[in-house]
Amino acid sequence: MNRRAQTNQLLYQARLMLDQAEVADAPALIDASEDAAMAFMHRAVRSALAEAAEAYGLALSPDRPLYDLLRQFGEQQPDAWEYRTTQEALTQPEHWLTRLHQAGEHWAGRVGQSAVKSESHDRIELVLSDDQSTTNHYRNWMTDLQQWVDRIRELGDYS
Repeated sequence: MNRRAQTNQLLYQARLMLDQAEVADAPALIDASEDAAMAFMHRAVRSALAEAAEAYGLALSPDRPLYDLLRQFGEQQPDAWEYRTTQEALTQPEHWLTRLHQAGEHWAGRVGQSAVKSESHDRIELVLSDDQSTTNHYRNWMTDLQQWVDRIRELGDYS
């Protein structure tokens, strides 16, 4: 499977898990579906970076940690806009990519293996203000991720 197909598959799987979370009635199934969606989104970020690197003749493994991918990408193509913009996004604490990466690393790494997941209802729905509706940040991350992948492909002319 080529990189583009792999990225598309991960995005599709994330969407499926978010759809499953919306129709699930058991809290444990909702949590599991959202966690799976977040894991697929995190993998899709790494896959999209590896996909972008191919345009520069680089062969990056999307199974490596994000910072390893970025380090290797930066060492070999420090002027690549995909590398620079991703690095910049990860320095902004409120950026969707930073938040997705932190969540993905938390549950994929040693912290996630040793920690107990707390029950927090604001993790699923964030209330922006009293007169605004709630929003699911997983769906927001999915939208932002899809736009980011589309932008990488559009500007890199991956066809």
